[in-house]
Amino acid sequence: MRTQGWFERLALADHTPATFKPILEGTSDRVCVAPKDAESFHKRFVTSATMESQFSQNRKILLKKLRAA
Repeated sequence: MRTQGWFERLALADHTPATFKPILEGTSDRVCVAPKDAESFHKRFVTSATMESQFSQNRKILLKKLRAA
């Protein structure tokens, strides 16, 4: 999530809430995920990690089933 930049793109497009904080004074803001932001995100989106915990199956198996569907 952090290295691919997709969460930042979702937040900048107002699809999910995020907290923006400056890293250093005078620099651009960095996207930070507060607990309330994560909760709102998971109400709207499902991730492979969420599916893995909900269905007690390996995420690779679940993703393979979704691709086959």
